[in-house]
Amino acid sequence: MLLAFLICLTIAFVPQGARAQTSTPTVQVDPPGETVLQTGETLSFNVTVANVNLLSSWEFQIYYNSVVLNASSWVAGPVFSSGTMIFNYIWTDNYNATDGLIDLVFTFEGQGVFSGGSAILATVYFTVESSGAAPLQLQNTMLLDNSTPFPQQIPNTAKDATVYTGTIPGDLNGDGRVSLQDLVILANAYGSTPGDANWNANADINGDGRVSLQDLVILALQYGKSK
Repeated sequence: MLLAFLICLTIAFVPQGARAQTSTPTVQVDPPGETVLQTGETLSFNVTVANVNLLSSWEFQIYYNSVVLNASSWVAGPVFSSGTMIFNYIWTDNYNATDGLIDLVFTFEGQGVFSGGSAILATVYFTVESSGAAPLQLQNTMLLDNSTPFPQQIPNTAKDATVYTGTIPGDLNGDGRVSLQDLVILANAYGSTPGDANWNANADINGDGRVSLQDLVILALQYGKSK
């Protein structure tokens, strides 16, 4: 009798209503990878989710280089722009000396839920302010299911994107083409970080504060291109 009571008690407190995720959902900036734009242009990015079941709430943060980009507006994705919901947001181009922050939080009210699959969470619009690299870094992505009495967090992975403005990525000397001269500049700065004698900010193509293999790969992919 005691065992039966314990089993019933356990079942009573197991969250109900959720369906197991068939695979790990992905939250990403779309288009992913690299986008090249010129100063003064506007661009939009979708933040999407894929392979998710019974989504009732979500949150994401995007950090971006506010020297290069200014965030201008955002709209909820089609699935999340109708019905009864709660939206909260933080929106600033001046989170700190170099970064802006977008923090969007969405919750369906009542029994609302996105049943599953892929969807656009929100579309974010930016204006290009200056030349440079601007990673769009997704952080603290949170997905919640519709379990009762308490929603459960859905593990997920996040994928970033990067915007390059003003020049072709890898055109380190600004002559309008990616050539051997640019490769030499990168080689001389390879492995450096700010403060090192051989540091060259132009060689930090992806803007992560280090001249590394990632920058070399970007230059290699653009090698030979010109405006």
